[in-house]
Amino acid sequence: MPSPVLDIDVSRDDQTMAIGMGNLLALYRRADIKKEVTASAQIEDKRSTIRTAAPAVKLTEKGRDDEVVEVVAKNTDKLKIPKIDGMLTNFKHAAVIRMLFSGKFKSSQDASVVGYLRVILMRGAMQRALAGQDSGVQKNLLIFINHHLFKAIYFATLKDVLVAFFDVYGSEKLSKDVVVQVERLKKTLSREMEVQKMISSLIGSIDLIVATTKINVKTSTDLVEDDDVFGEPTIRARDLDELKPSDAKTEEDGDDEEAKLQTD
Repeated sequence: MPSPVLDIDVSRDDQTMAIGMGNLLALYRRADIKKEVTASAQIEDKRSTIRTAAPAVKLTEKGRDDEVVEVVAKNTDKLKIPKIDGMLTNFKHAAVIRMLFSGKFKSSQDASVVGYLRVILMRGAMQRALAGQDSGVQKNLLIFINHHLFKAIYFATLKDVLVAFFDVYGSEKLSKDVVVQVERLKKTLSREMEVQKMISSLIGSIDLIVATTKINVKTSTDLVEDDDVFGEPTIRARDLDELKPSDAKTEEDGDDEEAKLQTD
């Protein structure tokens, strides 16, 4: 339709259909049947009519001539999904592993790769997907895990993938390239363990400092008791420079009185 349809109605004799749009009115009239053939019904000896073609549909708009149009159903939109998503839909997990780790990786694809691995893990099919893969796929898988294992958002997924890998290939003889990547992964894990030990000792030192500070330093609220309004009294020596003139005069008067008493 040229405009959004607001209302639709059919005449009582079922010969006309009106469609109301924003500023348009379309009228559809049922056309006469032109192409007909007749056939004899041999069972009951009756005549029946068989239509060989649907009646033509005419589009009528105000101020325009009638136009014959072809009414067709709109095809549903087909979304193109990546090939690897189609494999996951068909549960081809081994093929997904081969496609993911048969070549080089780009940083922009890291999240997608981990997402696909997580889907396979959630289906409980990681061991079956990893079994029987060639050495090139195994090598690239270990390289990927070595680069991204200790990223916080990937750690949980890649740890389970690594455990599944060693469950499958732990008792098998690996190729030289795969063994090299296993050694590199071992070194990476060792460095991470050293870092974790240093962090643990640092956390212990921080906890000790915090505990000592809490013991030695009291807040002002701790010094004031519930029934003590003004706090504890403080006694200190008074500096002579802080004396006001009135205070000095008072002290001089006191000295004169002592002198008079001695004279008397």
